[in-house]
Amino acid sequence: MSERSASREPQLDLSDVDHRVGKPVGGGQLREPCNVTDIRRWVMAMDYPNPIHWDEEFACNTRFGGLVAPQSMCVSLDYGHGAQPACVGYIPGSHLIFGGEEWWFYASHIKPGDQLFQERRFHDYKVVETKFAGPTMFSRGDTIHTNQHGMVVAKERATAIRYLAISWRRSAAGRSRSSSRSRSNGTTG
Repeated sequence: MSERSASREPQLDLSDVDHRVGKPVGGGQLREPCNVTDIRRWVMAMDYPNPIHWDEEFACNTRFGGLVAPQSMCVSLDYGHGAQPACVGYIPGSHLIFGGEEWWFYASHIKPGDQLFQERRFHDYKVVETKFAGPTMFSRGDTIHTNQHGMVVAKERATAIRYLAISWRRSAAGRSRSSSRSRSNGTTG
């Protein structure tokens, strides 16, 4: 590819992203505390077999003295499911896919009556040239989940992947042409 044609490749406009690095990210907070029904429904949805999460009689005879939510319950008690701080800034013409998350859990367990609060921050990003879609941004955001007593329940780092739709379409079209040529030549690729 010539220098001239490379300069015409679309680039990610990160002008609305750069100034947000390291800054807090707002967002909604749930208004009501978690209750027994919330925990049981989350457990049913996730198909958790451990009776400490749904069988009150069993749970009362454990060291917790009652129902305890599974650690993943933090997701359902966060507006935006924790992915929000990785998705900040407007990038014209971009698409976004969720890139996963990492979790760190602490000794505070979620019980009926607890209310979680989230502190969110846009951590960082990097741009990588990918075969998938050309220039692609991998951005990370952090959420700290604390309970009503100020105790940290969990920390989460989410990753978002953003790329230009037009670059992806060009890349997909190139892959399709390449695959067609391989099949017509009797080769696989």
